[in-house]
Amino acid sequence: MIGHDVDNIAAGGHGPTDPAILYTPELLRSALDERFRIERCERITRTSADAELRGGHASAAIDTLLHAVRVG
Repeated sequence: MIGHDVDNIAAGGHGPTDPAILYTPELLRSALDERFRIERCERITRTSADAELRGGHASAAIDTLLHAVRVG
């Protein structure tokens, strides 16, 4: 799962500005139980090298990335 992080608002990135619909690594971790093994859960920064940000976006985008595997 990947989506805009709440820190994206303060960083000036494009995207939603309502913190209630944005993510944090802590929020996503807390949504999983013992049936899942978290492989990676962190904030990542996308720069203008990212295809979505090409074409005039001056600020990087801060996203939350969660990679989890169901184990049970």
